[in-house]
Amino acid sequence: MDQLEADPPDSAADAPPARPALSSRARRARKKSRGGLWLGITGGLAVVAACTVFSLQSWMESYLRSPAFAQKINDAALSALHAQGSLDGMGWQSSTVHAARFHAQGLEGAAFQELSVFDARAEVDIGALWDRAWRVKRISLARVEADFSPGRVAGSGDSPSRDETGTGSGKPAPGWLQRWLPNRTEMGPVVVDRFDFRWRSGGENVQGEQITLRLTPNPEERFTTVSGSGGTVKTSKNAHVLTVRSLQAVLRKDTLELEQFQGEIAGAPVRAEGSLAMPASGGNRSLSLNVTLEKAQLADWIPDNWLRRCSGLVSVKAKLQASGEGFSHYDAAGRVRLEDTLVQALPLLEVIAKKTRNETFLRLQLKDAVSDFSRLPDGGWRLDRLRADAPGLLRLKGSAAADATGALNGDLLLGIVPGTLRYLAGAEQTVFLPMERAALPPAERAMLASDDSGLLWTRLRLRGTLDQPSEDLSDRLAKAWFNATAEEVSNLSMEAAAKAAETAGGLAGQALDIAPPVLNRAPDLLQQGVKSGLNVLDGLLPR
Repeated sequence: MDQLEADPPDSAADAPPARPALSSRARRARKKSRGGLWLGITGGLAVVAACTVFSLQSWMESYLRSPAFAQKINDAALSALHAQGSLDGMGWQSSTVHAARFHAQGLEGAAFQELSVFDARAEVDIGALWDRAWRVKRISLARVEADFSPGRVAGSGDSPSRDETGTGSGKPAPGWLQRWLPNRTEMGPVVVDRFDFRWRSGGENVQGEQITLRLTPNPEERFTTVSGSGGTVKTSKNAHVLTVRSLQAVLRKDTLELEQFQGEIAGAPVRAEGSLAMPASGGNRSLSLNVTLEKAQLADWIPDNWLRRCSGLVSVKAKLQASGEGFSHYDAAGRVRLEDTLVQALPLLEVIAKKTRNETFLRLQLKDAVSDFSRLPDGGWRLDRLRADAPGLLRLKGSAAADATGALNGDLLLGIVPGTLRYLAGAEQTVFLPMERAALPPAERAMLASDDSGLLWTRLRLRGTLDQPSEDLSDRLAKAWFNATAEEVSNLSMEAAAKAAETAGGLAGQALDIAPPVLNRAPDLLQQGVKSGLNVLDGLLPR
């Protein structure tokens, strides 16, 4: 037993010899050696990574400043605009890319005929490139000129054309770099310091200048808000200049929605709202616009003829609709109102004042005159539900129209205050009658209301043309006067008849002295009056 305990087991003889214990200095040296190795490996990897990033950044910056990138931007812009053209003078300054000029011609289906942009600058977030995003903080355009006239370049926008000089040609980015380039765009606001535009079609011309715009994209909702202010708009049909105060609009893929427009023309405020449909497929464009003109001075809208002696305020509410190439199909409808209108010093009114011995006609005061209006399919105009009031004197109701050839057709009712024509024999006995006795068809009688019962009424027909207008009231008044005079003379005694004949002869001589120039001028005065009235309506609305 003791022997067995004294001898070590056989496995102990086979065990490796024990290692000598390391000193603390040796252990520290060994740890330092291992730390240096890992530091060297890490540092090497960092250097490699830095070189890689530096090389990648260098390649990317080189590519961003290359003609190939300029051509890529050019092609992307032309594709979005459905146009052909060129981008000139592109360069970088720090994180801002700028271009001296961009010019494009619209292809079939494009929104414009020609577009030019001058001094464009874009602030780019360079850090976003590592997120593979073109993040443009802001785009500033010093000047934009757009021509929206009909006429586009034949061709497709699938492969935008370069201009003839081949500006912007260059090798594309290497394949490995393409994998690192941004694949999406994030746009900030676009500010246009000056926007000029024009539109010409069929002799018509609309031109806008010096309008400031701000466009803010909303990619999630797929629309762009547009706000603007300042500038002017002129048309070839209207001598007055429209001043732009403010506008708010929403631009979608195929539609421009004008939410609010405020401006001023000839010192009167103008408001508008509507929409412009611009199908990307090249279909017919259409315009729908609600326009309000408030209390404009009538004298500013009347041509330089005898109606210049009118004063007062005119207000218009109209809905305009247009479609077709160059908006060739045009319709308008609405309501026009004249307030506190004074008509004075007209030769025709002077004659009426003498005949009726009523000097009120020398200064005819229209308190209120309103009418619905519409543009006829042939290009003429029609007035409906017309009502004009001269308190204490007369009232006019009815409808009238003038077609594109100038043919007139008016069916009116004229009411006068009893006693107005008391000095014109027979006028208030057989021509102007109380409402209940007047011989009116049902359609015309329906135009009269209870407040018309105190007047004497008669029918008034307008016929002929703008060049040779005619009316039937003068003949009926003359016939009534003749019949009344003949009846009065037949009832006189011989002595009274002789005296009446002598008096009538003297009055007839005076009438012959006055009548010829007045009668000679009457057709011209009526013609000018009708033409001027239509010119007022035509001038207030764009065609």
